[in-house]
Amino acid sequence: MTPTVHSAGTEDGITVALTRYAADVTRLAPVVLTHGTFSNGGLCGWLAAYLAQEGFDCWVLELGGHGASQRDGYRPDFEAFGLYDVPAAIDAVRQHTGRPQVFLVRHSAGGLAFLMHLARRPAAQREVAGVITLASQATGAYTTWRGWLAGHGVQVGTALLGYSAGRAWRLGLGG
Repeated sequence: MTPTVHSAGTEDGITVALTRYAADVTRLAPVVLTHGTFSNGGLCGWLAAYLAQEGFDCWVLELGGHGASQRDGYRPDFEAFGLYDVPAAIDAVRQHTGRPQVFLVRHSAGGLAFLMHLARRPAAQREVAGVITLASQATGAYTTWRGWLAGHGVQVGTALLGYSAGRAWRLGLGG
């Protein structure tokens, strides 16, 4: 199976990459996977390849500013991931496959971006057959001094820069 790269335009005017892993598709709903804030689609490739061998049509979304998605002049904004990147990916996969629903499998902040999408656009819930979030921590991050300092450090750095600079901070897989 050779992955193929597709793209989708978002409402905020950028282009996100979707890498498709499909073998002998036997499952009804395609799977959209994505990474966290400080990584890229490479994190999801092994899982997408495995699921494709099990009959799932898998699509790996690279959030804006990450991997093969638009990077030039674009500074990632966490809210934009949920408001623009996620719906563009879901629409593109549904249109390409002709399937009415998708499963969503998200890692870290990618999981939170998807949940933000569903919270802000409740009607989109009918397009989703199921959701799995992996390591999508929304609470408890500040329970230790180290966690508190790290969390606030990232927040202050992001506020000062105007974007999340995971690569510069050596976090994740470099975006």
